[in-house]
Amino acid sequence: MSRSSPGERASQPKGLARLFRYLIARFALDAWLRRAVLALGRRFRPFKHREMTVDVLRWPDVRSVLERAEDFSVAIYDMRMKDTMGLTFLGMDPSDQYAVESGAMRAALEVPDARRAPAGPERAGRLPWVRSFAAALSRQCVEEALKRRDEIDVVSDLADFVPLHFALEFFGTPEPNPARPEILHWLKQISHYVFATASSDWAVPAHRAGQSIAAHFRRLVARRHAELAAGVKTPDDVLGRLIAASGTPGGLSDDAIARSLGFISGATMPTSWLFIEAVDRLLRLPRKQRKLLHEFAVQGDRAAVRAYVIEAARFFPFPFMIVRYAEQDTEIAGHPIAKGTTVNLVIGSATMDRRAGLEHPGRFIPGRPESQYMLFGHSTHLCQGKDIAEEVMTEMAIALFSRENLRRARGLRGYICMGPKGVIPDGGYPQNFILKADG
Repeated sequence: MSRSSPGERASQPKGLARLFRYLIARFALDAWLRRAVLALGRRFRPFKHREMTVDVLRWPDVRSVLERAEDFSVAIYDMRMKDTMGLTFLGMDPSDQYAVESGAMRAALEVPDARRAPAGPERAGRLPWVRSFAAALSRQCVEEALKRRDEIDVVSDLADFVPLHFALEFFGTPEPNPARPEILHWLKQISHYVFATASSDWAVPAHRAGQSIAAHFRRLVARRHAELAAGVKTPDDVLGRLIAASGTPGGLSDDAIARSLGFISGATMPTSWLFIEAVDRLLRLPRKQRKLLHEFAVQGDRAAVRAYVIEAARFFPFPFMIVRYAEQDTEIAGHPIAKGTTVNLVIGSATMDRRAGLEHPGRFIPGRPESQYMLFGHSTHLCQGKDIAEEVMTEMAIALFSRENLRRARGLRGYICMGPKGVIPDGGYPQNFILKADG
């Protein structure tokens, strides 16, 4: 296998541009500048207006907006989801439909007793199985990559692969054609359009990807019904649980079940990107903290590794910004907001705000109180899969940081490299991040 893919080579600049990019990556100059600008904004201009758009930078103001669904709706996500794979409860404001569909998914995410591992924390119905699956797959990915080519690409070998294949198994959504995987490609187009960009360049590709994956989900629902009618033993997964509950109070129609399977978008892309950024931050830790992390990973101390991962992710959360729509004339902390305003909640600013109660927000301090994190939303749209995502990221981190002498590859290859500009979807996502390790 080649040590660099065509996408990796295409994303590498030449000459002075390459040196400039390397220096920015090596010293995290872009992150430093971003934090400095946002800190100034929080202090002097916490509400930045551009016509009918406002950026909200402070922790209490961001949380206030998320708690006021009657004033600030998710209408923008609603429209973008309908343009792609169909509306899920992730794009709904509080309503009877939201209560039914989110409640059905919440119940389906639980794993019955028959699949429990011997032990587990508070969500014992699902977390042990999640942990077991993610741990085994993560170890396999790291070991095979290092054995195959003496290096690991954090993006393709781990961060893209593990969350995706976990989601396909857990939700019961296999590839249409295993010989030609398409689901990750579809999800990247859909997720970027729905959650990260308003660019019209992504609209048609995302729409077509959404239509393809929606049709695939409808076929999966129909196939599962046929298998059940024929007495075929079927897997215990989210799809099966949604169908089993469909004839009970609070159960969903087949159309709603197919749409709800779109939840895998939230179970894959944010987890992948958040983990990539967390690994980059963890590799920048002082030697003493890096050594401690390695020891925790070798010991399998999940609580300690999770604390490191979540604290690292705080420095660059994904999505970095989420959007709300002002449904009426209102205010945020006394600041007037006109009806029809697009409200950009800059999570990446709020997570560095002293107003969250953070002690030394610019420092890496694992084990902060849970109330000081906002990586998975807040209030109505607090992510239902938060604990699942944390387990998957923790197991990937254990598999990676338990390796001896984990280090970056030389040059730009050892830093997060985005895909080629203008290429959809690769240009919107990290494409390569190469590490070396011993043993």
